[in-house]
Amino acid sequence: MILVLLIVILLAAGLLAWVAARWNEAAARWISLAAVSADFVLSLELWRLSSPAGHFLPNGPWFFEFNVPWVPSLGIHFHLAVDGLSLLLVALTFLLGIMSVLTSWRLDSRALLRPPRRDGHLHV
Repeated sequence: MILVLLIVILLAAGLLAWVAARWNEAAARWISLAAVSADFVLSLELWRLSSPAGHFLPNGPWFFEFNVPWVPSLGIHFHLAVDGLSLLLVALTFLLGIMSVLTSWRLDSRALLRPPRRDGHLHV
């Protein structure tokens, strides 16, 4: 269930940040940072709960798995699972997400709307 929560947190925060950006740009940034940070903490909790045995076995078991039928008549399932390597990649993705959100704070949204400066002639 934690695997589904990782996705739901980001989707809900994305919608909330989109709505909040209409009134306050800083609120959207804080919402984004909180969501990615919460997912990073959850991924670290998954890492702590995972069993150290079988991390690098070729046919090792899934550490966490969520599998529910989605369209049973067609045999379609909604299936999420992580093993040792994918858990590491999930944690690194959220760490990079935190760094990306923090880096985006330095950008001025009004600067993106201005026409680009044409200073190429200065470098000839």
